[in-house]
Amino acid sequence: MKALLSSGAPVITLVAKSHDRHVELALRTTLAENLEMVRDTVSHLREQGRRVFVDCEHFFDGYRANPAYAKAVVRTAYEAGAEVVILCDTNGGMLPAQVQAVVSTVIADTGARLGIHAQDDTGCAVANTLAAVDAGATHVQCTANGYGERVGNANLFPVVAALELKYGMKVLPEGALAEMTRISHAIAEVVNLTPPPTSRTSVSRPSPTRPGCTPPRSRSTRTSTSTSTRSWSATPCGCWSPTWPAAPPSS
Repeated sequence: MKALLSSGAPVITLVAKSHDRHVELALRTTLAENLEMVRDTVSHLREQGRRVFVDCEHFFDGYRANPAYAKAVVRTAYEAGAEVVILCDTNGGMLPAQVQAVVSTVIADTGARLGIHAQDDTGCAVANTLAAVDAGATHVQCTANGYGERVGNANLFPVVAALELKYGMKVLPEGALAEMTRISHAIAEVVNLTPPPTSRTSVSRPSPTRPGCTPPRSRSTRTSTSTSTRSWSATPCGCWSPTWPAAPPSS
């Protein structure tokens, strides 16, 4: 905490354990002591004039195992002065309807301002993020092009586009939305990956090993009503297999 304060950062994000099993087996402490640590840490940072966000790690798994305790962590952090408490689907196993139900309940039972952190193991990170917004979350944690651990996180660009264009929320400065595709492609070039389908004009099937890999295909693409010819510039990735997704990746 001293190092964080000495950094001069105006906003500090903490990661807290909200799964009772993790508290007892990873932190090797009691459930009550974990709540006290959350309270003391948030209070101390607030007393030093910092804004504090708290990420509740493995929240949805913890909620499934012990909803009362998971909500107690949220309530404790918020009452101690956390500006936002973020519910993390760290394992990426949730579905949109489940996320919406849990977020709605937690808001009703704790009164906290909530955020959402969704990972993409079920391919639902963007949908789960928007479901949380539907339920009342006012903060979203995303990454550019969805890059992140394992199969990735909620992709910032379709989330922002949905909030701006579908929800009518102003989340960007005027004119910034038009830069989204360029920025997405620039970041993809830096990391040497093909941009994900949501950032390309032509949509391809993602690879089982990483999003955005392009399988070889005909230049003719069939829609539900017609066959059209489109330009195709993406280079196929070596990890694709003609028997996708049954065959194991070659790299």
